[in-house]
Formats: sequence, structure tokens, C-alpha cells
Amino acid sequence: MPKFLRRLSALFHSSRMQRKLGEEMAAHRDMMPADRRPYFGSTLRFQEEAGDQWGWTWLDHFRQDLLYGARSLRRSPGFALAAIAVLSLGIGANLAEFDLFNAFLHRLNVPDPDSLCQFFRISRQNPATGSFAIPETESYRRENTVLSAVISETDLRDACPAEDSVELRCVLVSGNFFGALRVPLWFGLVAPLMAQSIPQPAFDVASVKPSPASGPSNSNFPLGPGNAYTPNGGYFSATGFPLITYIAFAYKVMGEQSLEQLPGWARTDRFDIQARVQGNPTKDQMRLMMRSLLAERFKLAIHDDTRQVSVAALVLVKASKLGSQLRAHPADSPCPTDAPPAAVSSDPRYPLLCGGLLPMQPSAPGRIRLAGRNVTIDFIAKSLTPGVGQGRPLVDRTTLTGTFDFNIEWAPEIPGPVKPGAEEQPDRGPTFEEALREQLGFKLESQKGPIPVFVVDHLEHPSEN
Repeated sequence: MPKFLRRLSALFHSSRMQRKLGEEMAAHRDMMPADRRPYFGSTLRFQEEAGDQWGWTWLDHFRQDLLYGARSLRRSPGFALAAIAVLSLGIGANLAEFDLFNAFLHRLNVPDPDSLCQFFRISRQNPATGSFAIPETESYRRENTVLSAVISETDLRDACPAEDSVELRCVLVSGNFFGALRVPLWFGLVAPLMAQSIPQPAFDVASVKPSPASGPSNSNFPLGPGNAYTPNGGYFSATGFPLITYIAFAYKVMGEQSLEQLPGWARTDRFDIQARVQGNPTKDQMRLMMRSLLAERFKLAIHDDTRQVSVAALVLVKASKLGSQLRAHPADSPCPTDAPPAAVSSDPRYPLLCGGLLPMQPSAPGRIRLAGRNVTIDFIAKSLTPGVGQGRPLVDRTTLTGTFDFNIEWAPEIPGPVKPGAEEQPDRGPTFEEALREQLGFKLESQKGPIPVFVVDHLEHPSEN
């Protein structure tokens, strides 16, 4: 308040304050020795700087501009009237055109369009964006207590068929879209009809058989979420895996904690799946065909969602310092995602294939050794989630960017309590957390955070071949 009053006083008494300041500076300069007075400086500059601090500079400049404009218009009244008339006509015509366009052409054909608003997300790393994942919009819809409704739409132009020169625009909307906007539903009926006409990728032939519980698990290419893949001429072969492995392969699930409402038998019952399709499909195309197989034979129905849960955050032990078994991926290093089965890596610490999590030969029995090349820290964290235990997902909080090569080995903990009188077990090797710290340079911290999950709505035992 005192600062405001001082500025207000300076606005109406600037001449008096400048005169007092000039008198005060003159008195100070007179008290200085005669040979030092030239070093006092320019009193005019000091007065201008003081005026800027006392008052509102922009208001003073505005006042000066108004006075200058008034004097100029008084000297040329004819030019002033012509300029005012042209500006008035130009501004008035533009406003009238805008009102007409907004009233008849630009208005949305829905009741009360002025009540609509759009969400934007702004962060320090990214500019404003209006794009949100479907699980995020569903979460906003459930938690909303302020708005009358939250609706969403997703452009599916690439998923809609177009014949000849006809271009179709497909939009996937939320279930409450038409009801919240209070518009007819007839247009929304087009999407289901078009979706039925889009063929879903599927195997030409497939066989699903139960597998012995004690048999080995093998596949003709890695079933993990990475891109590591061996060309196979359209042949899929996997034996001895539980059903959860096939679901995780089809939907790129990272860790068992990402699947909810999965029946217990899907984690224990093992199956052999042999399937074939013409051509030489990619790994992602194989995933889509596996989805079709699971829906047909196991009646699988699944959707994605988001949960706020306790997580194990992966952070660096020391800032910008990596462990001995973690390195930035060399840009000039050959990095195939497919290779002949007999090919061998030139560096025994890392696998030959890039883009995936692959098992390696451990240095001692009873240990687990995993490695990967050209993968992100987020991929490493999600892939190593089962090692954390306690049902907590492992999430990346390191802020490291780029891709890396890594190699980690640990001894899994023996479940159950130690029996009284049992002999002390020899050192089996580092625990999972010790391996993270010593080999990769990471540690775990307990935090809360949103995690994307898959929810199983329906699942049945497989039908006959």
C-alpha cells in the first residue's frame, strides 16, 4: 500500500518531487571537494531513473503519446477526420462479418455450444496438448465432480477402409458422447457397421493343446514385449507356456501385475500352440493374430484401464553414474532385431538381437540372468517388474533418455520361512535389489503413481481344435 500511494503521489506531483530531488543532489554535490564534484555524475540521468522508480512509466508514456496525437490532429483536422472514418468503417465491417459467420456458419449444431470446453495438458517438458490416452479420459470421467459430463473422441482415419477416391473419416467416441451433446445417435451407428467390415488378422490354421505341467517351455521366437524376432515364414510354435504368457505376448503386457481379474488357472495351466499363416508377418502382426486366436478359442474379452497404486520407483544411486553392467547403446553398433537361430553375439555379455529382454547363461546354478540391447530404461523397468515381488510394478524415475545395453544377474529368494535347525544356506548370490544397485547403478524407492493395466472381462477354457 505505501508503494502504491507513493506512485500515485508522484503521478500528480512529479514536478515538485523532481525539483526537491534536484535541490537535494545539488546540496550533496556542493558539500563535495571541488576536485571531486565532476565524479558526482549526471543529475539529469539520476532524475530520470528516480522518476521511473517513483511512478508508472507506461502511463507517463501513454500520456505523452496522447498529447502528441492531439497536437498532430489539431494541426491537420481534415486528415484526422478521414483517418477516424476509415478506421471506424474497417473495424465495424470486420466485427459485423465475424458476428454473421459465428452466428450461421461457425456455431456447432448442438444445444448450448457455449458450455463446451476442451482439456489441455501443459508440462515443463512438453507444450500444451489436447491429446489424452483412452484410460486417462475414462479416469477423468469417473472422478469428475465439477463438469456436467466428460466426453472424448479419437480419430481412426487409418483404420477405416477407403475405396477408389472416396475418403472416409472414422471417429471413435465415448459411450456418453451423443447423450451429453444431446444430438441424434444416427451418425454414431455408422462406426459399428464399418468396424464389422474391417477384417481382423488371423492365422490360417491353428492348434491348441494342453501341455504337461513339468515339460520345458520353448518358442520359435521370443514372446516378450520387445522387438527381438526371428523370421519364421508365418509359423508360430510355442510349447509349455501358461496362458498368461500368450495373453502378454498378444497385448504387449509388461509384467504380470498389469493383468487384472485373470483366473488362477490361466497362470498355471500350460498349453502348446501351433499356428501358420501365409507370407512372412512381422512380430506385431503375429500379436494381432494371437489376439484373434485367444478371442476365438478362449473367448477372451479384455480392456485397458488405469490404476493409482504403490510402485517401486527405479532411480539412480548416484546422479549421472551408470553401473558396470549398464551402458549407453553405441550408435555405430550393428543391431539386428532378427537373426538366424545359429547366430552368436560377438560380446558374450549381451544378446545378439536388439530391442528385447532375453535370457542368458547364468554364472552359477540357481541364478537368473537377463540382458538386452538398444532398449530404453522404461522398457528395462517394466520387463524386470516380476523381480520386485510384493505385487508392486517397477517404474522408471531416472530421467535417463536414449537406449541402453544391460546385463543383470541375481539369485531369486527362496519362498517360505527357514525351518528350525536347518543348516545355514551358503551365499547364493546377490538379491534382486543388490544386483540393481551393484550392476546397473539403480535403487528402489516406494512411491505412488498411475499405472496402465489390462482387465480381463471374460475367459474360458479352450474349445476343441
